[in-house]
Amino acid sequence: MSGDLVPLMPALGVLVYKTLEACEDFSQALTSVILFPPPIAPGLYLFVRGDFNKSLVRIMTDAAERLGDPVPRPLAAGPALAVHVEAGAGDAPAGAVAGAVSSE
Repeated sequence: MSGDLVPLMPALGVLVYKTLEACEDFSQALTSVILFPPPIAPGLYLFVRGDFNKSLVRIMTDAAERLGDPVPRPLAAGPALAVHVEAGAGDAPAGAVAGAVSSE
């Protein structure tokens, strides 16, 4: 029975990927139902850096590849994550994830 083990990291990566995807879907549904005021800072990008970024980008890329989803090009750029915070008529919903946009 000792040879029946499988790595958990791919499963956890898919769990994180699908959780963030569900949050994105929820934010899109929310913005289609609720009328939000115009953006306070149009075109604002929020850059998030931390010790976890490389690991997060690695598991998100792995999960996207395992699920057959296209890997967002910015994820291959490096460990810095950016969130595009802008919403308006025809734009992405507030908080839409833009992905990694720069490398260290």
